[in-house]
Amino acid sequence: MKTIRDPVHGDINLSDVEKAVVDTQEMQRLRRIKQLSFCSLVYPGANHTRFEHSLGTMHLAGRIARKLGIEEAPIRLAGLIHDAGHLPFSHSLEEVFGVSHEDNLDLVLKGGLGDVIKDSGFDKNKILKLAKGDGPGKIVASQIDADRMDYLLRDAHYTGVAYGVIDVDRIVNVIGFENNQIFFNRKGLIALEALLIGRNQMYEAVYFHHTVRVADAMLKEAMGQAAKNFTVKQLLSMGDEELKILAKSKSAVAKELLDALDNRRLYKIAASLPAAAGRLDRDLLARKAKLKQYQILISKVSLSRFDFSIPVKDDGVLRDIKEVSKTARNLEDEIKRLECVEVCVPRTVKERVAEILGS
Repeated sequence: MKTIRDPVHGDINLSDVEKAVVDTQEMQRLRRIKQLSFCSLVYPGANHTRFEHSLGTMHLAGRIARKLGIEEAPIRLAGLIHDAGHLPFSHSLEEVFGVSHEDNLDLVLKGGLGDVIKDSGFDKNKILKLAKGDGPGKIVASQIDADRMDYLLRDAHYTGVAYGVIDVDRIVNVIGFENNQIFFNRKGLIALEALLIGRNQMYEAVYFHHTVRVADAMLKEAMGQAAKNFTVKQLLSMGDEELKILAKSKSAVAKELLDALDNRRLYKIAASLPAAAGRLDRDLLARKAKLKQYQILISKVSLSRFDFSIPVKDDGVLRDIKEVSKTARNLEDEIKRLECVEVCVPRTVKERVAEILGS
């Protein structure tokens, strides 16, 4: 056993197989990918990485598997590798390159990481399916899982906010598994509601902070300008800074935007419109404002992946949490108000563009 000291969970033990997996290039690359991309522009302590989050997810997945009487080693491995398919800058670039980190994991496991798993006596395809939430893999990937609990705890710790405090012990104690489905006993409803409240608050205060949204829009535009120079396979060998340096060398626009991000010269939000607003004509708006197209960024805040479907066992019957919790129903309605379409522009032309949009 190798022991790693983690600021969130304390000591995390690694088996020989897990240590071999951790030492692969594919896993070490995660040290070079920030968990929260440009959130550090708002919360300076938010410089933690996908690597430590992967260790925490493995740890919690093992705890849950042990409680449920499910074979622990495969679940821990699935938790450990679940983020190995992330592109640099985490989720920010999935839309730009039209891929998801879940799908990328298939490609990653064709390399050295997959060889280590196979040579250690595990079925690589089984571990892949578990990492994607198949069967007992819902411990790793579902609506309340080891992944989500770790990142809420970890992100709250490193940003310094108090919103992501979760009663992990209670949630683990009330979790159940039957018919390939994770559920939670009603006696743990208060702990589940607290997690959902914390998740909503983290989205509003951290993940969807207005400055983070602007930085994300600038990053996406920069990488979109340089995208044709990279394949997904190349991206899966890079960290944040490596991609940033290369993108700057491939596109003058990318360099301008990325330099602005590096020096916190951020665009401003000229207008925030309802999510149902009609499609904005970016070219027309740029012409009216006498700006270059990349100086008009249309950012959509979407919560399409934000799901509240959590099975709760109530008197022996599985019900959706919204059927047994008014809090969950209200939270689902409340989070939707964050959805919007924003127009981000250089700060010197914010008022001009706002006037054009209002006319």
